[in-house]
Amino acid sequence: MSGCQSSHYYTQAILGQVELFRNSKSIEKLLQQNAVDDETKFQLKKILKIRNFATRELGLKNNKSYLYYSDIKRKYVVWNVFVTPALSLDAEQWCFPFAGCVTYRGYFKRNEAKIFLEKKKTEGMDVFLSGVSAYSTLGWFSDPVLNTFVNYSDIDLVRLVFHELAHQIVYVKDDTTFNESFAVCIENEGVKRWLSANGSQVDRAVWEEHLLSKKNFFEILEQKKDELTFLYKSDMTESIKLREKAIMFNQLKAEYNTFRQTWPRENRYDWLFSQTLNNAVLVAIANYSEYVPFFTNLLDKKKDFPSFFDEVITLAEQPFNKRKIIMELSN
Repeated sequence: MSGCQSSHYYTQAILGQVELFRNSKSIEKLLQQNAVDDETKFQLKKILKIRNFATRELGLKNNKSYLYYSDIKRKYVVWNVFVTPALSLDAEQWCFPFAGCVTYRGYFKRNEAKIFLEKKKTEGMDVFLSGVSAYSTLGWFSDPVLNTFVNYSDIDLVRLVFHELAHQIVYVKDDTTFNESFAVCIENEGVKRWLSANGSQVDRAVWEEHLLSKKNFFEILEQKKDELTFLYKSDMTESIKLREKAIMFNQLKAEYNTFRQTWPRENRYDWLFSQTLNNAVLVAIANYSEYVPFFTNLLDKKKDFPSFFDEVITLAEQPFNKRKIIMELSN
């Protein structure tokens, strides 16, 4: 990337973040002044309750995150572009000062994301554009509640707040699997405790069903990724590989239809499977939960969150290969 292009990219990222701060207003003041509609007021009160639970019961940081509300007047806060070669699942990566290297490139304006996507498409790459409702600044800034997710269902709000606040406890550059596995562990344990305190028996049953369906969904994806990887590494000609690739993605759509019949409530990926699938789509919905069992077992062993967090932070300070060996041997 040229210096000019790099400078422009970072400028749009900074301006996008500034926009969030400029539009942010204290939730407490908004509620006192009746400055939002009744539905938004109801949801904001709920988020404050979830946030208080996160700090009180899960030991997550009690800072200014989710104490402010920002209505950015659009459906998504950022748009992420995923890029892979046509015959590989190895995604392009971009590296940033705080987040390290990631497999997507985020834009605060959809048209700029589309320009970058089209450029990569003309290079013969598989591309995918995904709108994102929320993200974490990893504790560098106070993350606001956004209109893009304020009307989520109760359980999805709980999941989002717990997950994003978990990233503020520990985040390791260039180790997405570690970071996401830890956050999913906190999310799962947090939802379990939240439902125990605030949910009904039906709520708990629905959550358990979601966990099972999620496991089933990613088993299907991992199987297809293994098949595609085998194809791409084979000695077949490029034209045959492309033909077989198209067949495999059509098979994946058929398998998803079967999945939906088994799990009729699990519709969150319907929009994705209604469009053309490619390698970049698989990268976008990758499962980075490999070490969730490790973190869950460690939490059970430590009994309390402060001790658990201390152990995780110590582990995060280890070199990548040593950290990986420790977790894999313990799984």
